[in-house]
Amino acid sequence: MASEEQDKKTERVLSLYTRLLQGEEINKAIEAEHYGVTERSIQRDLQDIERFCDHHKKQNDKMALFYNRHTHSVHLERTSKTLSPKEILALCKILLDSKAFKKEKMTNMLQRLIENCSSDDSKNEVWHLIKNELFYYIEPKHQKDFLDILWEAGKAIRFSHYITIVYERKHHNKVVTRVLQPLSILFSEYYFYLIAFIKEDMANISSQNRKKMLPVVYRIDRISSIQVSEKRFVIPYCNHFEEGQFRRRIPFMFGGELMQVIFTYSGYDIDAVLDRLPTATIVSYREETGIYTLSAEVYGHGIDMWLRSQGPFVKVLSKQVL
Repeated sequence: MASEEQDKKTERVLSLYTRLLQGEEINKAIEAEHYGVTERSIQRDLQDIERFCDHHKKQNDKMALFYNRHTHSVHLERTSKTLSPKEILALCKILLDSKAFKKEKMTNMLQRLIENCSSDDSKNEVWHLIKNELFYYIEPKHQKDFLDILWEAGKAIRFSHYITIVYERKHHNKVVTRVLQPLSILFSEYYFYLIAFIKEDMANISSQNRKKMLPVVYRIDRISSIQVSEKRFVIPYCNHFEEGQFRRRIPFMFGGELMQVIFTYSGYDIDAVLDRLPTATIVSYREETGIYTLSAEVYGHGIDMWLRSQGPFVKVLSKQVL
């Protein structure tokens, strides 16, 4: 008889645990009536489940029971340091939309990312949602594997080492060698960029003007080789490169002087403009015409191409160097 009661309890606990894993809420009164036991028995079952979760918790995946006082029910919550299938799907979509890598490399990265899904069902679901986009994926025209150069540049930035690069200047159709003080790596619209000061320029400028010195932008896929020097450089704190501020002011990855552009916008989605130009602020809005007047601070003339691409929706009022 005791064995039969124990079997019933085991079956009940396993059923409750399975339903909790599936995201269901457990109401003690309802379960007690369903199983023909007291609410205290269901409470002990839940305590057994909680002890099991606590005893077998993994470093990156912890589970705990929580009481919902509105529904008088208990549910299971996971506090996981690993990525959820939803997050993995979002990252896969971002990677595919970046078009930053060759198809073979992109496929390999996606496979390893999806392997982090907790179940085969989740893996299959993510693959189902991206397979068509991956099949029609268009890889970058440069056909370069640049991750080694990206990594070496990143380490040089971290420890402030000079680097020597061989760079292909497509616009002038020639190859140049530059010794640089690397500052940052940024990504924008299909390409990774290295932001750096040219060592020779820094040596020929007075300390008073160094704060006004503008960094140069290099597309990393056009760097054919990189050599990291043992020699380190020091930038005084007062002249320290503000990566976040620079990123906001260079949405088009064109180097040049810092300028203020004031323009009107009469298009359909002002949020798209504000997202594209992080420094843009709304100066005024005329509700009767639906026209916004905006001001933005940007480096270089890359913004000119974007403004022209907006056609009749944009009219430039002024542009001046700051």
